[in-house]
Amino acid sequence: MLSSTIRIEVHKDTLVKGKSINYSTATGTGFFFEFDIDGIKIEALVTNSHVVKGFNRGVFKFTEEGENGPDYGNTFSLTINEFDKLCTYHPSQDLAIFPLWIIRDSLNKKNRKPFIVTIPEGAILDTKFIKDIDEIEDVLMIGYPMGLYDTFNNLPVVRKGLTATPLKINYENKPLFLLDIPVYGGSSGSPVFLHNVKTTFKGNEPTIRSMDYLIGINAQSVNAKFKGDVININQNITTET
Repeated sequence: MLSSTIRIEVHKDTLVKGKSINYSTATGTGFFFEFDIDGIKIEALVTNSHVVKGFNRGVFKFTEEGENGPDYGNTFSLTINEFDKLCTYHPSQDLAIFPLWIIRDSLNKKNRKPFIVTIPEGAILDTKFIKDIDEIEDVLMIGYPMGLYDTFNNLPVVRKGLTATPLKINYENKPLFLLDIPVYGGSSGSPVFLHNVKTTFKGNEPTIRSMDYLIGINAQSVNAKFKGDVININQNITTET
């Protein structure tokens, strides 16, 4: 899952006296997904519409593919111009996709081979199994909160939380659900996985199996502002022995 996400750095350029300058910069998260349409595999970068709309330049950092997987520490960048115009936007949801072949073609011309893992369509939790999901479940969210990531190994940050509303019930009668999980700017576009860990036994030998299903994409957060003094609550506590 770590290699299926990518940090998206977007720039909004403008002309000042005929010279192009960077007007605004932001970061977000995207993930690589493989659609299966009538047996045809189509790869795309998926993110939120609000991450890319209005930003005409996208910058991506990739890890070079090694002999046995990612060659951590060996990274390179790619800039895509007219990025927002090359995206396809969902008509009603905060979703956008960018064709992955453009990235692969651009890097192939530079003789670079990125290590990319696409999430297959079969990894989406099948709606017929949602009835078997508990009201509250553990979830993982992978992304780049506040643009934070392992800059050397080019790896994202994983956050763990809970579903705050049931997956089987549409929140506010919309295809949405809430999470109880730390979310910061830059997390927009992060894939959310149902993290179901089960332990089975064969005789006395336990087997731990982790089943992770793609259940959604982070699109919005609700922030609460707090103001006050930090108080040491332990200062008046006596420990009895």
